[in-house]
Amino acid sequence: MKNSIALFITIMFLVVIVSIINFILKDYDKFTSNSNSYIAQNNIIIKNSIKTLDKFADKIKSKEDLNKLFTSFAISNKDGSFRAVYTISPLFDKINIHNKNISIFLDNLFSYYQILDPLYLKNLILDTLDKDTKERDDESEIVLYDPFFQNGNIYNYKHLKKIIDYYYKKRDDNRVFMIPWQKYIYFLDINNSYIDCDMIDDKLALFLGIDKNMQNCKSIKEFDIITFDKNRSYLIDVDIDYFQNNIKIIYDINKKKVIKIENNPIY
Repeated sequence: MKNSIALFITIMFLVVIVSIINFILKDYDKFTSNSNSYIAQNNIIIKNSIKTLDKFADKIKSKEDLNKLFTSFAISNKDGSFRAVYTISPLFDKINIHNKNISIFLDNLFSYYQILDPLYLKNLILDTLDKDTKERDDESEIVLYDPFFQNGNIYNYKHLKKIIDYYYKKRDDNRVFMIPWQKYIYFLDINNSYIDCDMIDDKLALFLGIDKNMQNCKSIKEFDIITFDKNRSYLIDVDIDYFQNNIKIIYDINKKKVIKIENNPIY
């Protein structure tokens, strides 16, 4: 019986993939004939991806269902003139840069990677996140030295990369480039983010300072670590690469709601 259920779930999500492929390739001629094909392509890809996610969101009833959704696949038309790679992954297997206890995480992360001046690097990040220009450290408010630098938030990895490069310029510490930032941190200024207990790997547990073999996720309050709950928001990351373009859709699979769309972010 269990094997039959697992097979059904697997087939269901294969249907999700096929649906995305059919929706987009069906409209391919429309956006290639459009005089502004770049915009048309993006709009069609975004629209049909969201339409498909909406269609199958109601079928996610448990963490087992959810796990089947996380995959990577390529689509293309017959002559190969259009090709895209989809990667669907959880967002709550990482920590939000805006987590109220991000300082603890950064301390453990920088200790593990033996950053030469961990306090300075942390202060650069915290001074970018806050909206004031009061420096925690010498030259730690980047906006005071670069008027084009955006202060008061960290919007995405490209923004964080500017902080990393600034730190390297000041401290000549190439260890900062060894940190897999995007594997453990995401960037979303929301209040209802948490970390999925079942998605925590050994390294993330180490950086959070928790026991990976914990028996009760609810006992960990510092980072809002809980198990999957169909009644709470659950964000997934839909990353779409085609030609030289990239689209990122942050989607709440439980609320059937688009949270954020990034289209070739410049910053």
